[in-house]
Amino acid sequence: MKFIYVIYIIVLISAILRPITIALHEIGHAIPALIFTKGNVNVYIGSFRDVKNCIKLRMGRLHIFIKYSPMQFTGGLCDSFSSELSIFKQVVILASGPLFVFVFSFVLTYLSIVYEWPDIPKALVMILLISSVYDLFIDFIPKKKPVVNLDGRDVYNDGQAIINLIKNRKSISVDYSSKLGEHIIDLSQQFAQAGYDRFLQGDHIGAIKEYSKAIEINDKSSVYYNNRGYSYQLLEKYERSIFDFSRAIDLDNKCAYALNNRGFSLLMLDRFDEGMDEILKSISIDKDNVYAVRNLGICYYKKKDYQMARELLNKAIEKDSSIPLVHDYLEKLECK
Repeated sequence: MKFIYVIYIIVLISAILRPITIALHEIGHAIPALIFTKGNVNVYIGSFRDVKNCIKLRMGRLHIFIKYSPMQFTGGLCDSFSSELSIFKQVVILASGPLFVFVFSFVLTYLSIVYEWPDIPKALVMILLISSVYDLFIDFIPKKKPVVNLDGRDVYNDGQAIINLIKNRKSISVDYSSKLGEHIIDLSQQFAQAGYDRFLQGDHIGAIKEYSKAIEINDKSSVYYNNRGYSYQLLEKYERSIFDFSRAIDLDNKCAYALNNRGFSLLMLDRFDEGMDEILKSISIDKDNVYAVRNLGICYYKKKDYQMARELLNKAIEKDSSIPLVHDYLEKLECK
C-alpha cells in the first residue's frame, strides 16, 4: 500500500513540476534564438500562441506569455522569425529546448548530492531530472503525426522537425513548441505544404493562394516560386507562370525544374527556340528529369521534327509511363 502512495506522490509532484519543465524547455529555445536572430522571440508557456488568457511579460526582445491556470497547460511554444538562419543554427535552436532542461536538472541533482541538500528538495530535482530524460526520448524520436496548434497549423516533434528541416534544406520562419515533447512549425513551409496538398487535389487556384502566402513570408525560396508558377502553367496562364519561373531562376540559377518549366511555358507560347534553350539547360543540370525529356520531345514535335520527337517521348515513357501528355503526343505522332 505504501508503494502505491509513493507512486501517487511522484505522479502528483511530476504534474506540479510539469509547468516548470515546459517553461525551462521554451527558455532553452529562446536563449539561442535571441543570440542568432535580431527580432522578437515569443515564448508561450501553457499554450500554443494564446495571447489573451495569459500573463504577459516583456524583457527586451523576449516576450513571455504564461497561461493563467497551470492546470490548463497544454504545452508551450517558442516562436522566432529570421530569413538568415542557417540549417545548423535552426537545429541548435531546436535541440536546445530539451537539452537545456536536462542539463539544468542534471546540474541541480549533482549539486543536491554533493552539498547534501534536504530530502525534499533533493527528491524534487531528481524527479525533474527523470522528467527531463523522458522528454529527451519523446522529443528526439521522430513522429510523423503532428499536433495542431492554436491557429490550426500542424506542429511536429523535434526528431521529425529536424528531419523535415534537413530535407527542405532552408526555412525562414520557425516555431519551436512542446506538448510532452517538442514541435516545430515553419510558417512558410506550412503554407507551401498546403499549396502542394491543393495541387494534389487538382485545386490549382487554391494552390496558388497557399503558395502566395508562403512567398509573403519567404520571398527567397526558388521552390515556392517554381511551384506557384507550375500551378499557373496547369491553368494555362503561361505568361504569368514565366514570371514565377524567372523569379525562381533569379534566386537559384541551377534550379533545373524552374528552367524546364519555363521552357515548357515558352513552347506553349510558340517561342520554340527559347523554350528549347531552357529545357536543354535544365537537362544539363539534371539529366534524370523525365519531364525535361518529355518537354524536349514536345519541342521537336512543334518544330515538326517528328522522328526526334518520337524518340524522346518514348524515352520519357520508358522512365515513367504515368507522365502526363506523353501518350497524347505519341497518338498525334501516329498520324504523322
